Amino acid sequence: MTTSRWTELSIQNFRGLSELRLEGFGTFNVLLGANDVGKTSVLEAIFLLTGLGNLQLPIRIQNFRNFIVPDIEGFGFLLHGLDSDSHATLAAHSADGSRRTLELSTPRDASIGDPDPHPSGDRRLSQSAFSTPMGRRALGYTASVKPTTSDDPIEFSGTLTMNSDGLEQKIDPGHASEHILPSRYLTPNASYDAKLISDVAVHKKTAELVEYLQTINPAVTDLTSDGNLAYADIGLPTMLPLNMLGTGMSRATAMIAPCLLDDSRILMIDEVENGLHYRAIPSLLEILLRISYERNIQMFITTHSRTVLEDLYAVLQREECELYREKSSSYALQREQNDIVGVYRYGYSDLEYALKHDIEIR
Repeated sequence: MTTSRWTELSIQNFRGLSELRLEGFGTFNVLLGANDVGKTSVLEAIFLLTGLGNLQLPIRIQNFRNFIVPDIEGFGFLLHGLDSDSHATLAAHSADGSRRTLELSTPRDASIGDPDPHPSGDRRLSQSAFSTPMGRRALGYTASVKPTTSDDPIEFSGTLTMNSDGLEQKIDPGHASEHILPSRYLTPNASYDAKLISDVAVHKKTAELVEYLQTINPAVTDLTSDGNLAYADIGLPTMLPLNMLGTGMSRATAMIAPCLLDDSRILMIDEVENGLHYRAIPSLLEILLRISYERNIQMFITTHSRTVLEDLYAVLQREECELYREKSSSYALQREQNDIVGVYRYGYSDLEYALKHDIEIR
């Protein structure tokens, strides 16, 4: 399993994206664009690639959108144009030459088992080890990991089928957890995990978390958790449930806490500004930049807001934040002719030029 920084992501026939390639990732990456241009789909693609071998993730990303998968046909929403006879292909390349790929499909009479290599060396499946009845669809899942440039790809596959008890998953033995990268995905409405706050306390990281949160709300002097709720000390006779301090504090805690436990190598945050007062955004961005740099956590965040871009540039302008400039990239996604989504990358100097000349890059 590699934890090297990802440098490139390619997407084909996934959600509303027929084809998309993002290159030049830093440790801190911002995705911009209008509604329904595919920003969230990019985060979901990244999430699926971090969890290769986990067949629950295609279900979870549907749940993130408040869609409960009723049957296999529900996975058709993963495929571009709702074409159930097509397949989606996702791939990520890393700085050390490693590569991860995933193919999703909803074939008839097709599933996955131990692949037998073809004489040509192509180890893609020629037929299924676990068959499904003709006319009935399954979610086909075929993944590949190339640990280094000199290694042969490791390929494995699985299926999700529907039976009388619900969804049933089958995966090649021994591969389900070997290639999972520690990651965390935060939806726009995601709150903190109280059990995670307890883990922070067990690992003696509470003081560090409180120090970060004080930049958002200086009144917070301590934090604890009973496993169900987190409580903050703001100088009252008793601690208050963290929820009482507003959505912004809950969101900030959700973003920062997992990074302190070293159990996340990739963090995805959808609509980073959601629930935060505009005055808190610069402080949060500086915290995330610092954490991503110091702890080598690669972050991918989305936003609709020009204010977030302006705040990011203002933070990067500071002398103490100069070391983060080359580690940050912004990507504007724009839907063009023929429903193609174009990508425009902005490094620090590009972002500076665009903002100073009032160029619309959202």
